[in-house]
Amino acid sequence: MSAVWRRLRRAKLGLTPGSRGKRPCIVIVEAEGGRLLGFFADRVSEITVLRERDFNGVTARVNGRLRRVLHTAEILSEEEFSQIRNAALQS
Repeated sequence: MSAVWRRLRRAKLGLTPGSRGKRPCIVIVEAEGGRLLGFFADRVSEITVLRERDFNGVTARVNGRLRRVLHTAEILSEEEFSQIRNAALQS
């Protein structure tokens, strides 16, 4: 992944520019339609299983605290996904 693309992703999420961190991870999520997507994360501090009732719009209650929930569409639009998929199929 290019440094420019990484900066654009961080900016899209409202994060300051940064490095990959000491222990970057690939987080796999299930998007709408059952599609699996992988994203680089600077770090992962906790993995939590949530129920539908835990969600409240863009937040979820985890151990009594509100946490921001990232929806895959915030990170990768349908058009961006199609571009990546097409590039992968051509290589």
